[in-house]
This record gives sequence, C-alpha cells and structure tokens, in this order.
Amino acid sequence: MSRVAESFEGGCLCGAVRYRATGAASFATLCHCASCRRAAAAPAVAWVTFAADAFSVTRGEPVRFRSSPPVVRSFCGRCGTPLTYRHEAFADAVDVTTASLDEPERCPPVDHTWASERLSWWRPEPRWPELPRSRSEGEAEADVEVIGLDHVYLAVSDLARATRFYDAVLGALGFRRAEEPIGGEPHAHYWNRALQLSIRPAHALEARHDPYSPGLHHLCFQVRDRGAVDAAFGKLRAQGVVASEPRLYPEYNPDYYATFFADPDGIRLEIVARKAKRDEIVATWSER
Repeated sequence: MSRVAESFEGGCLCGAVRYRATGAASFATLCHCASCRRAAAAPAVAWVTFAADAFSVTRGEPVRFRSSPPVVRSFCGRCGTPLTYRHEAFADAVDVTTASLDEPERCPPVDHTWASERLSWWRPEPRWPELPRSRSEGEAEADVEVIGLDHVYLAVSDLARATRFYDAVLGALGFRRAEEPIGGEPHAHYWNRALQLSIRPAHALEARHDPYSPGLHHLCFQVRDRGAVDAAFGKLRAQGVVASEPRLYPEYNPDYYATFFADPDGIRLEIVARKAKRDEIVATWSER
C-alpha cells in the first residue's frame, strides 16, 4: 500500500469513542491469528498501522485489555467495537482495526498474516501473499506463487462470429468487453476481476481447432457452486449456445459438476463448480 501522509478518522459502532490518526498508514494486513479472531469474534481481522505519536482518541475513552503479556487491545466499553492493538516490541506503532475507520476503503490489506492459524473453511483473497506468522517472521520465507491466470489470447477464424459467441458466453459469466487493436489488428478483450480473455484474428484459416494436437486442449471457467453452473447454463441456453446439461462427473472428481460446450472454431469450453478438493488444498497448502 502506498504511504500517503493524510488524516484518518474512525470510531466505534455507538459513537462513544472516536479517534484520529495523521501521517502515513502502513502494513495493512488481514490477520488470522486465534487471538485476533477471538477478540473480534470474526474469522479474520483487518489491521492498519500508524505511528503511535500520530494517533489520538478524540472522544470518550476506550477500555484496555491485556490479551497476552506483551499485547494490549482496546475496545469500546459500551458497544464492544475492537479498536486498537499495541505490542511492547513495537512501542512506536499502533495497529487500528481497518473496519473501524470512517473510510476503510482507503487502507485495503496487501497480505494475510498468521495464515498458519487460518480457519479451514476460510477462502482467502488469492491476490494477497500469505505469511505463516507475522510479517517480520514470514517475509524471508515467502515463496513466489502463481495465484491465477492473468490472461488468455485465442486466435479465431472469424472475429465477428467469435465476438457474437463470446459476448453471449462471457456476458453470462459477468465479463465486460472492450475493443482495442494490438499491432494494427482488431482484438476483443473480455475481463472480470480475476481474468482477461482476448480474441484476435487467426492468420491461418484453413484448419479447425484440434484439441488433441499440440497446444490448447480446453478452457475451464470456475464458478462458486452448482447453483452458479446451473444459472450460467440457463443464460447460455437463452443466448442460443448449445451446452451439455450440467451434471456430476465422478470420473474426474466426486463433486465435479460442470457443463461443456465449444466455440465456433471448436475450442472446448467448460464451466465447473468450485470443488471441495480445491478448498482443501487452499486451506492446507502450508502444511503440504
């Protein structure tokens, strides 16, 4: 997160305690440690750090609680909102609960800390790195990890026909589209928060795509659950796209629920519900 010298204000739910912080906000994180989870009765707690001498309580007085020998937490004694965290080893800093800020969107987390204590059913934000313990303990151990495909480019034999097809398919999946040429050639770009898929004219038009030749075999889009697969199938059918009825494919995985179809050039496409195995892998990655 960029360090911008500004003023931040926040407070508790009932308004009895208000605070102000000035200067640089830093170390925005989402903490999964058992202590923070229990203190906030939440699956994780977002924190952002300010210099201790730049933080002041402007209304009321929070209640303070020593949750462990070196740590003091504060909260509103009237409504219970968690507010701050102070550690004796970092006496010049105060951590503030991001959600108690008036404008929490200004301080989005940039990583997960204490991911080693994350609840097994928590599905993390994959764009943020995960550190097994604190940032100071975990930085040196952090590995490079691919967190997803950034973009896919497909060459198509008929751009206008393919655009109509992918407008229907990717529109049903919540993608947006823009047209922007690259290298003087027209391209259609589709994107959502996780992926960009672009189509461009092919240079060799004589061959239809063969999924069993070297190269791309198929593309699979993951959605939240079986209901989302069914909903996508309904939207595809309404747009005239021929797709298989969604069903389980236990030969792939016990809970593999998907629908299959192909684009005008024969590229095989698939929509699958997120599988329990994928959640298990995410939850136990650091233990493997």
